[in-house]
Amino acid sequence: LCANCHQARRYMANFVDKNDATKYAANIRFNTHLSPQSDSLLGVVDVGAVLGVEGKPGAHYSMVENTCVGCHLGDGKNHTFEPQLSTCVKCHADAENFDINGYQTTFEEKVKELEAALLAKGLLSQNADGSYSSVPGSYDATTAAPLFVYGYIEEDASMGVHNPAYFTALIDAALEAVK
Repeated sequence: LCANCHQARRYMANFVDKNDATKYAANIRFNTHLSPQSDSLLGVVDVGAVLGVEGKPGAHYSMVENTCVGCHLGDGKNHTFEPQLSTCVKCHADAENFDINGYQTTFEEKVKELEAALLAKGLLSQNADGSYSSVPGSYDATTAAPLFVYGYIEEDASMGVHNPAYFTALIDAALEAVK
């Protein structure tokens, strides 16, 4: 049920430049549609092919009973839809917060590193409200992919938790590509 709405709806392939099919036409919303969480869980966003990242379903998809509901409502059926730590401790017994084994801290550092690299290359710009937008332009696949990954991570909003192995591979490949 959740996947009916929480899906990417658009991929990097949707941004092929009409004037040059070998490039991608970025706009200020060069990313998936809002809330691509089901695509994240399954590892199916097409940017992985450009970066050489194989997507596959994450452990949270296959090991958490009732996947979305299991994490976001928990045993107490909490209707705030905030993730529930009580679900995490079933597999991560020593978890005291969602930053299990420092994953979110490390991932956030990589996101900031990617953000800085994209800003330095003029592919990302900061808005008046402090948020960031893609700089419109026509980019080859290797340049476009890290920019798309950045937008995708922002739209997913889980700091990689929906599919840690997939997101780690994507951000590492994006960082390598933007160097």
